[in-house]
Amino acid sequence: MRFLASTILAVVTFATAFAQQLPFTNDLYMIGGATPNGWDNTAGIHLTTAPGQSGQLTWIGELNSGDFKFILTPGTWMPAYNALCENQLVSLGVTYPMVKNLNYEVEDHKFTIPSKGTYKVTVDLSDDANPTLTVINAPTVDIASVTAYGSAVAEQGVALTKENDYTFVYEGALQGGVIRFALPYGQWIVPVLEDIDILDQGFFVTSSTEGGGWRVTVPNRRYRLTLDFLNNTLTTTTVTPPTALYLVGGATKIGWSADAALEMPASADNPWVYTFNGVLRNRLDNVEPTSFKILAQLDWGPTSYHPVTDLQNVLESTTFVENGDDFKWTIDPSQQGYYTITIDLEHKTMSASFDREYTGAEFADNLYMIGGATEAGWITENAIPMVRDENDPSLFTFTGDLRYRQENEDPRQFKILGQRGWGPYSLHSTTQDEDVLTSTTIVEGGDDNKWSVPADREGIYTITVNLNDLTIHASLEGYGESDPAAGVTTLANDFPCKITALNGTILVDAGDHTVTATLINLQGRILDTVTAYGTFTLGHNLPSGFYLVATSLSTHKILLQ
Repeated sequence: MRFLASTILAVVTFATAFAQQLPFTNDLYMIGGATPNGWDNTAGIHLTTAPGQSGQLTWIGELNSGDFKFILTPGTWMPAYNALCENQLVSLGVTYPMVKNLNYEVEDHKFTIPSKGTYKVTVDLSDDANPTLTVINAPTVDIASVTAYGSAVAEQGVALTKENDYTFVYEGALQGGVIRFALPYGQWIVPVLEDIDILDQGFFVTSSTEGGGWRVTVPNRRYRLTLDFLNNTLTTTTVTPPTALYLVGGATKIGWSADAALEMPASADNPWVYTFNGVLRNRLDNVEPTSFKILAQLDWGPTSYHPVTDLQNVLESTTFVENGDDFKWTIDPSQQGYYTITIDLEHKTMSASFDREYTGAEFADNLYMIGGATEAGWITENAIPMVRDENDPSLFTFTGDLRYRQENEDPRQFKILGQRGWGPYSLHSTTQDEDVLTSTTIVEGGDDNKWSVPADREGIYTITVNLNDLTIHASLEGYGESDPAAGVTTLANDFPCKITALNGTILVDAGDHTVTATLINLQGRILDTVTAYGTFTLGHNLPSGFYLVATSLSTHKILLQ
């Protein structure tokens, strides 16, 4: 018995000595299985300093049954505040001593709350040597509504959103001026400090007179104002839209790889609106093969967007939830194909449409020109690659020579492949022998129809394919007759540039003009682009062969020997 007493005395003496190593802090975070964010030490529940109570920190909210402790710094496990004994059961209204723990010098004991409920947690650090914890049932707050008035909201009464029994939120743009808040029955919310800026936040009280309210000195920004009626605090944050949202999930071609999620770019007209255009389908090789959700970054956190109910068909969804439960949207396996999904973060609305059926390939990694009218003929390994747009993966462009080539079968025709092989992916015209200059629509797979180059329209073409809406646009840049012996084909134009080959480069002489010149090999790859006045060069150490030089004044084919 004497030995046990000595042991207890040693522990108390150690804890008292250790208490001097950890000074008072204004920042304290609650983590644990009982808290909303669990044991994620980067997302601990921040306790705030109680109004008029120096050294006391409080938090009010819902706890589950389970254990918890306190840390000082997000993302770390120590220093911490622990219970004095293992699984210290917390009774409401009872004050419990805590022990400071710098780096596991004492046992990492936790407090345990026995049942789920809404509680007020108070940590008292005013006596640095004797920190304490008290938990009580949260006090009842009976407020039906809160309305914002003042010049910052154009004097119009704007209803705040009731998030729970204790908090009301306003989110939106504010003008320069004053904002004040009214309760039912003629009561007002008044800042404790006079002439306070909305960004300074602070405590409030209830008054029968409207008072001065809060000043908005930085107008035309989007704000989020949170009125907490348990702690009598106004919290202010400014809200800016993310540059893009990202779609991830089993229904996408990238699966559940957050770092490769598909971008939903912001609208050029409204930075709060984001749109996805692409393929969603039943991908049996993925987990949850018809599901997806939306992220605000190329990572799982901190922000994600979800449907109101789990596995909601995206075509039926009109709104969404930020964070919350990890619900996902889903698609009907009978509607696999190209979707347009639009998210409006400002108004928290969304819409989706099923545009067309999936027929074998979404945005191909490569497209290739092949056919009797091309320099590749019908030899698949020689198919000419199209150039993929760096900013829009659905766009591919070919610039090259299309003409009647009598040495080839079907000497005026061509089609487009998704690989240097006949399958599985190919693009075709809607009808056989369709004039490429008047064609607008592409067919994926289907009948083996080909486009045709008109007899009086042979020359250098630019052809752009959009895989998102399955459209094609072709333009004839100019006419000409090939003269391999001279090494140059000059196409008709009012002012042709002079193009010559010189020591592994192409020399462009535009006279007294400023032009943009693009150097393209006969596989359709852009090698160099220069905008300059007078005489300048394109390319460097080019291998011998034929090249195309397209300028704003003329188009040429040149042989570099």
